[in-house]
Amino acid sequence: MNAIERRNTLILGIGALVGWQIVFSAGVLIGSQPYRDALATGQGNMAVNFFAAMLLYTPTNAAILSGLAGMVGGCASLLVCHRNGLDKVLESQQADNERETAKLKRRVAYMNESPFLSLLRGFVVYLTFLAGILIATEEPFSKVSGPTFMRYAGFISLVAFGMGYDPTRFEQMMENIPVVGGKNKKDGSPEPGEAKNVTNGSHGSAKANGKPARKERAGRS
Repeated sequence: MNAIERRNTLILGIGALVGWQIVFSAGVLIGSQPYRDALATGQGNMAVNFFAAMLLYTPTNAAILSGLAGMVGGCASLLVCHRNGLDKVLESQQADNERETAKLKRRVAYMNESPFLSLLRGFVVYLTFLAGILIATEEPFSKVSGPTFMRYAGFISLVAFGMGYDPTRFEQMMENIPVVGGKNKKDGSPEPGEAKNVTNGSHGSAKANGKPARKERAGRS
């Protein structure tokens, strides 16, 4: 990345951040109900009411916020990866760590992609949350207060920023979650089934060793 590309990426990231702040402030401070009512009844300028309702209504506002947050994350990752992303890949290759090298290569590929792809990934995060909310509740946006909007928009924007910055971070978080009933590889303790098999094997060998002994005693008598 040359100086011009770096500057353009920085300008795009700052613009997306400013746009996110404007859309978020509009969603917190201005209600969408008057514009939606005017749009439903056909009063006033239809184009102005439509764009105002789209900008201020919670589900559509959150869609814009998630896309902008994903773009901010994509710009940030592109600027950061330019400095130290390839150096880490080279270090893992020199250490002959194939698994870590493959993970770092995917991470560098994500962090070097266009910020507009990160925007699309942030929008996918919004669709995922929207589908989950609609499954859990029939009318999730009927009565949305200011604090509720801030929690919803803040959380979805945070996840969208993380997915736009580096999706492999979430994979790493999932790998660090302990699995119930999994093997404890650190202390080397066997599974209950393994201990049972070892015990049964020792009993079987004892029985096998005992049979020739009994036959030998019978022969001597």
